Amino acid sequence: MTIHVTPIPRLIDLAAPAFTLGTANVAGSAETSIASDSTLLAFDTTNPTAVAASAAVGSATVASRRDHVHSGITVQSSLVFIGTDTSGSTREITGLSSTYQTYLITIENVTTSVEASNAMLFAVGDSSGFDTAGGDYSYHCQASTDAATTYVAISDDSAAYIYLNPVSSAGIASGEGFSAVLYLDIGNGTTQPKLTGETYYNTTTGAISGGVVLARRTAGITLDRIQLTYNTGTGIQSGTMSCWGIRKS
Repeated sequence: MTIHVTPIPRLIDLAAPAFTLGTANVAGSAETSIASDSTLLAFDTTNPTAVAASAAVGSATVASRRDHVHSGITVQSSLVFIGTDTSGSTREITGLSSTYQTYLITIENVTTSVEASNAMLFAVGDSSGFDTAGGDYSYHCQASTDAATTYVAISDDSAAYIYLNPVSSAGIASGEGFSAVLYLDIGNGTTQPKLTGETYYNTTTGAISGGVVLARRTAGITLDRIQLTYNTGTGIQSGTMSCWGIRKS
């Protein structure tokens, strides 16, 4: 007996998938079929947009792959680190320039070897060195304590250094040292550099003391460095001075 096999014609044409991704279910109208091993369009090869500061709904009809990577946002700080000094008998930082008009200076827990009658001194300089000549600085500084309602102040309009605090008795034990937050306007080479800020430290009795300093160099200078030292003892024993330029934009 002979068996005859008659092919059955395929009645359905298989089309490429044309599904779309959207935000709602919508019925299609095409009267075609797709094969079970077809590929669906879900992704594209466009780089994802950069991370943004604000949200957006978007309009793309395809998605990024699971392992996609967004480019980041460059965050620009308004403070530009210039330098720090933590060793030696003075604290000195160079690298200041007209790139920034104003600088932030922090002084942290600076101590000396002599506990009585000590004061913190500040000076600026240029490429030839630090200026500690008599008569080049004018300052007024004051201090009060949490143990009294009065305050003391000193001033000088012809000094070799800027006194950041009245001659007093800052403690020299760990955590008692002299600290300050200062702002320095370096001038423009012909105008006078100006300094202001606040100081704080523990006295030998444990009281907290501090106050405001106002100072200037009495003539312009192409300022590129700052120096911190003590008026007594063998100089600075410990502590840090750091400096940042303040960016305007």
